[in-house]
Amino acid sequence: MWIIFSIFFLFLALLLQSDTALSAASSFSSCDPACQNQYRALLVAEAASWVTLDINTDPFYDNPANLSSYHAGDVVKWQDLSSTEVTAMWDVPGGMSLSRIFYMSEDIHGNPIPATGYVLFPYSSPIGGNRPFRTVVFTHGTAGGSGQCAPSNHKTLYYSWSGPFALAQQGYLVIVPDWAGQGSHTPQGFTYEAGRLHAKDVGFAIQATRKKLGAQITHEWVVAGHSEGGLAAWRAAEYEATENATGGLIGAVSMAPALRPLTLMEQYIRVGQKNSGAGAIAVYLLQSISRLFPSQLKVEDYLSDVGMARLPLLNSGCLDSGGTLVADIGTAAWFKNTSWLTHKATRDWNDRFNWVGPRALAAPMLVVQGDQDILVFANMTDLDFNKTCEAFPTSKIELNVYPGTDHDTVTTAAQPDWLRWIAARFDNSAVGEGCVRRTVRAVNDQMSNTVV
Repeated sequence: MWIIFSIFFLFLALLLQSDTALSAASSFSSCDPACQNQYRALLVAEAASWVTLDINTDPFYDNPANLSSYHAGDVVKWQDLSSTEVTAMWDVPGGMSLSRIFYMSEDIHGNPIPATGYVLFPYSSPIGGNRPFRTVVFTHGTAGGSGQCAPSNHKTLYYSWSGPFALAQQGYLVIVPDWAGQGSHTPQGFTYEAGRLHAKDVGFAIQATRKKLGAQITHEWVVAGHSEGGLAAWRAAEYEATENATGGLIGAVSMAPALRPLTLMEQYIRVGQKNSGAGAIAVYLLQSISRLFPSQLKVEDYLSDVGMARLPLLNSGCLDSGGTLVADIGTAAWFKNTSWLTHKATRDWNDRFNWVGPRALAAPMLVVQGDQDILVFANMTDLDFNKTCEAFPTSKIELNVYPGTDHDTVTTAAQPDWLRWIAARFDNSAVGEGCVRRTVRAVNDQMSNTVV
């Protein structure tokens, strides 16, 4: 009974905190009662999915005093969660087990920085005996702008059956980075949509897991991701073709990849995009770039009065609650000045942090795209597919387009295909050189739009 009361009072505290923030925002006439009610409802729903209501109170995410003694690829902390802990605090399918990992990645200059994530284990290896687990890194899409939104702090590990659960159910060991600065504490915070740094997080997560598990996992690995994670998967495939490669990559799956966020932001603002996710993403990106270039870009120079008033609310929750603050007024209303999109600092960020391509790929890649996607437009994915194929005509890339699917539903609509594709990479099935584009037809047009 005391557990029930503890949860109740924690939720009450959360609501009181949001009331305070809402009251302040309302003094700027920025959020009407309908906006407040919607925000409150979504914040409570998000909080119900968090393992810890305040991630700063969980010592797992604290930087140890001796952090400077670790190098990129080192394991700083590895927490094997007991059956009791996993059952009580997470909603993980029966038979799977979970560990949290705190490891070292790198910043843009090659300096070690902390990163967190989790490792999801299947019940057993389906390839038999004591053979190592086939290993997949799953790279997640936009969760939010703060550490509170880290997938390792999410009861269903954020993507649940759209990614990690489905992979573990097939017998893969699944490594999921939170991204450096999302969960961990780094000098410049979470570097949103920084594809080059996400690729480093992926590679060093593999290295750290190898150090911990050794011969229990395969040297070969596949990376698969969606949205921001689709960007990360694509960039990881490019990064593994450089001299800094971790080694062992045999394939990449890039779903609805947000490869050119600046172009996407321009379109969101130009058309007055009212999709909740689109608006929040634009603000997350501005904040992230401004932290990297604080003397050149200041958030207050670009957000409108309404945007500045609502900003504390957007940053107190994750993508759903933050997005609702944009949905009622549209993305354009958040900005008084959009010149940050063409600022020299932003262009520098695009080249060095996002690492816009095209570049050569280290392994075959499957690209998955829905033609009804209003967050990552299908023509944008076509653009990068074509640019890569033109620059590197022997690339082994397959682009599958799924009519009638949007940004999220494409992950499950295409799941039989990308799971089969991953299995083929581990089975050493040959992939011919060259680029292939396919349209995958649905059996009918009565499909569900539910995301699981």
